[in-house]
Amino acid sequence: MAYYISYKNQILGTGMTKQRAEEKLRDLKLSFAGLELVEVKEEDAAKPVTKKPRKPRKSVQA
Repeated sequence: MAYYISYKNQILGTGMTKQRAEEKLRDLKLSFAGLELVEVKEEDAAKPVTKKPRKPRKSVQA
C-alpha cells in the first residue's frame, strides 16, 4: 500500500509508507488546513492521477 497526502482531492507528492505519511501530515497540518491521508492500492498507484482542467483566469481591466 502506498499513502499520499491530498488537498482538495488532489494528491501531493509521491507515495510513501504509512508511518512516513503520518509524520509528514502531522508536520504539514501546522501550516495547511484541509490536508488528509489517502491510501492507494499498489495496482491503482500505477494509474495516472487525473486532474480537473483549470478554468482560465478572468483578466481585470483598469
